[in-house]
Amino acid sequence: MENTQIKDQQTATIIETKNGTHDNEFSLNMSGIANFKFTVDKYSIADGGDWDGVTTETKDGKGVITVKASRNSSSEVANWFSDQLKQGSCLGCSSSSSLPKKLNFAFVGTMSFEHTNKTYTLNNVLIAQGHSTRNTWWLGGLEMSGMDTPVAGMILSPTNTPLAKVSFATIATQISEMNMGVFQV
Repeated sequence: MENTQIKDQQTATIIETKNGTHDNEFSLNMSGIANFKFTVDKYSIADGGDWDGVTTETKDGKGVITVKASRNSSSEVANWFSDQLKQGSCLGCSSSSSLPKKLNFAFVGTMSFEHTNKTYTLNNVLIAQGHSTRNTWWLGGLEMSGMDTPVAGMILSPTNTPLAKVSFATIATQISEMNMGVFQV
């Protein structure tokens, strides 16, 4: 069995670098997005892996998440992702699987952003970087619903704003970005 580190962000400690960290970038595309933020509540990384945290920025119509972490794929991290997801839904960039089999790291937290002069907050958003032949990204959540197919997928998330949902959709051939949109229900 592989060993996995599971950390609560508030008590996380930096461990000695064994494999080095990478700047792992994941983008969510949406015209007019502003003040994009993601706060990590907890994360999982393969034993011996390094986690130096998450930064966010808004740039060129994208919410960008940069994870400074090592890339050591683990089925244990994928199991943690599935446990956090429970009965929710997820999407994998350029993936024909409904759930990841191995992940480099995964984390859950709160996403917020502004769009058309409104602030949107999504709780319990789950994000991960997988590993098969490429380092593909996954996004999901306990409260998300939708569908995923080998070609494309879309999931919806409730927000703090009444009568609004946020959609996430994969982009063909892209392994590190998805489209995001807000619509009124």
